Amino acid sequence: MTEKVKYSWRYQLREFKSEYRVVALDLRGYGETDAPIHRENYKLDCLITDIKDILDSLGRLV
Repeated sequence: MTEKVKYSWRYQLREFKSEYRVVALDLRGYGETDAPIHRENYKLDCLITDIKDILDSLGRLV
């Protein structure tokens, strides 16, 4: 996540972390992540899998 994006979310993250576990995602194609060139890599199923994998790695199942 770029510094500009991190900075723009600082108030929301600070507020929510007081009651929730907060995870700021840098999804594929945005910020500092790889940007696949094929459109099929951005289908909803792919993005859902990315998020599920991140949550699984953090020990939280959906």
